[in-house]
Amino acid sequence: MKFKLYYFLIIAITINIVSTIFIGVLGEDVPHISMIRVTIFTGIFAVYFSKYYKNELIHNFTAIYVLYMLFLVLISSDPMRSLDLTMRFVFSLLFLPIAYRLVNNNYKYQQLLTFYFYSLISILLFLVYANYFQIGESVYAAGTIYFGLNENITKPMAILLIVSPLLLLKSPINRIFVIIVLIAVLIIVMIGLKRGAFLTILAAFCIYMIYTNRKRFVLASAFVTFLALIMAYPLYQDVLSERLDRRQERIKGLATGETAIETEMRYLETRMVQNAFLEGNLKHKLIGSEIFNDRLYFRVDRMLHVDYNIILNGKGLLGLLLYFGLYFVIYLKFRRVARNVNDVYIVRFVIPVFMAMLIAPLVMGISGTVYNITIRSLVMIFLGGTLGFIEREGKKQKQQ
Repeated sequence: MKFKLYYFLIIAITINIVSTIFIGVLGEDVPHISMIRVTIFTGIFAVYFSKYYKNELIHNFTAIYVLYMLFLVLISSDPMRSLDLTMRFVFSLLFLPIAYRLVNNNYKYQQLLTFYFYSLISILLFLVYANYFQIGESVYAAGTIYFGLNENITKPMAILLIVSPLLLLKSPINRIFVIIVLIAVLIIVMIGLKRGAFLTILAAFCIYMIYTNRKRFVLASAFVTFLALIMAYPLYQDVLSERLDRRQERIKGLATGETAIETEMRYLETRMVQNAFLEGNLKHKLIGSEIFNDRLYFRVDRMLHVDYNIILNGKGLLGLLLYFGLYFVIYLKFRRVARNVNDVYIVRFVIPVFMAMLIAPLVMGISGTVYNITIRSLVMIFLGGTLGFIEREGKKQKQQ
C-alpha cells in the first residue's frame, strides 16, 4: 500500500504543475481546476493519515500546527472563507510527513528528482506556448515576454532550480540537456524580474556554499554558468534591457510620488499590520484575527502579500512562532537523521541542497507564498522526501 501511495505523491506533483500551467492559460478564477486538485489531495491525505500516522516529531508537530489553524478558522467571522484560504496552506504542509514516510529508498528519491526536472521542462514548454500565442499580460513592458495569466510562475521555477545539483549527478537524463534547461530557466527568472524568485536562488546558492565541502568546484561551476549567461546575452539583451528600463521608471516614480508601485504597497501593508498589532488587544497579539482573511479584517480589496504580515495578522505571535518552529523542527529532524550518515553522495550533495531548500521559502516569503499550493508543496515534498531518504540510508549503514 505504501508503494502505491508513493505514486500518489508523484501524481500530486504532476497535478500541481498542471494546475499552475492551466491557471496560466485560463486564469485563477476557474473553479473546476481547484476543485479537482482539492478532491484528489483530500483523498491522498485521508488514505495516508487513516493508516500511516506515526507518533514522531514531524507527524506530531504537523498535527499540532494544523489543529491550531483549524481552531482559528472556527473562531473567525467568516469560517468558510477562512477555511478555503487556510486549506491552501494546510494541504502543502501535509505533504511534509507524507513524503518523509513514503520516500524510503534511493530509487524513489531519484525518481522524485527526475519528476522535478520534468516539471521544469513542462513549465518551459508552457512559456514557449504562452509567448507564441501571446497569452496573458507582458508585465512591466508590453510585448517583451508573456508568462500567461500566472505572472508568478518564475517562483516555482526558482524552487525547482535549487534541486539542480542533484539532477546533474545520478539522473538518467543527458547532462548536457539538463545544463541547457537550467541555463534557460535562469535566463527566464532574470527576465521575469521577480525579486522573490531571484533572491531565493541567490540565498540558496549562499547556503549551498556554506554546507558543501566542494567549494572550489561549486565556484568554478558558477563561473562557467555566468560565462554561459554572458555568451547567451545577445539572445535576451533587448527584452531584459527594456524590462529593466521600465522597472527603473516605476521605481523612480516611487521616489517622486508619481505612482504607487508594488514595493510601496508592501511597505504600506507592513506598517498597517504593525499598527494593527500594536493597537490590538491581547487576543489579536497572541492568536491574530481572521486567519488568512486579512481583507475582511482590514476592510480592503487588496490582500496582504508578505508571508510574515499574513501570519502575524491572522495567526498572531503564536502562529508566527509555530511557522518558524516548523522549519526548526525540520532542521532538528535533519540533524538527528544525518549525524551518522557518511555516504559521499549524501554528505557532498544532498545535505547542501537540503539546507538550501530549507531556507528558500523563508526568503521567498517576502514576496508571498502561503497561498501558493504548488510552491509550498514542492518545498515540503522535497524536504520530507530527503529526510526519509537520509534516514533510511543511515539505517542501512548501521546494519552493514
